[in-house]
Amino acid sequence: MSRSDLRRPWYVGTASVMFTAAITGLIAAATAYTAATGSEDRAYLGFVALFMGSVSVMMLTTLRPPGPRWSSVELEGRPAWRLALGPAQPVPAVALVLTILGLGLAWLAVMIAVGSTGGAVVVAALVGLLAAFLLAVAAQLWLTWARPPSLVVSAHLRYAGVGVVVDLGWDDVATVEHADRTTRWACVTVSARAGAASYRCRRRWTLLPVDRVPDPPGLEVRYGLLADVPQLVRLLRELHVGGRATRESLISLGLPEVSGR
Repeated sequence: MSRSDLRRPWYVGTASVMFTAAITGLIAAATAYTAATGSEDRAYLGFVALFMGSVSVMMLTTLRPPGPRWSSVELEGRPAWRLALGPAQPVPAVALVLTILGLGLAWLAVMIAVGSTGGAVVVAALVGLLAAFLLAVAAQLWLTWARPPSLVVSAHLRYAGVGVVVDLGWDDVATVEHADRTTRWACVTVSARAGAASYRCRRRWTLLPVDRVPDPPGLEVRYGLLADVPQLVRLLRELHVGGRATRESLISLGLPEVSGR
């Protein structure tokens, strides 16, 4: 029996997601109604309603089929392929959940701290630290959504990450290989030749260290950003070895998934 035979039918996952979304949506609606009609704890109930509603929305977004990973674009006036990196599902849904949860915990920390002394102040500080962490992660997710990472393949390569942008010409590519820069940074690496004139790397401002400047110089695409690591390695190696004529011919044939690359 193959591994695919052991997978659950698609409708099992869909049913569980729909059930969870329905339950959290009902809780959100009931809590919102109680907050609107009641006279006590309206702020608390309002945060609970917003949080449960955002969880329901997040669950529903997981049912959305992923769009195509490859698209046709232009890079400096030349035809190019663009590979969308990162999770296929919408990032804003997760960011919204963390934002609401972080704001709710921040409000709770203030309520605990007001008029409290001793141990309650310590609890308020810990809750406040957790709220700050969640809000920082949420802000980073919103930033990732605003500038989604991508790899553009054309007359030269461009990795546009959340925290770094790297350009490298094909003539300055030394190797295309797998690398393990510690477990977190296991990646596909396109290394640059020594003294590569086309190599450019610039940082982008981020809240959290989601990208790093490649060392040694080159392009690094983390495994976690890729849906099909072997496919990308095969494609980049073929384009590297084939030369300029091969690259222009393949790009003109259509997208990698369409042209069978």
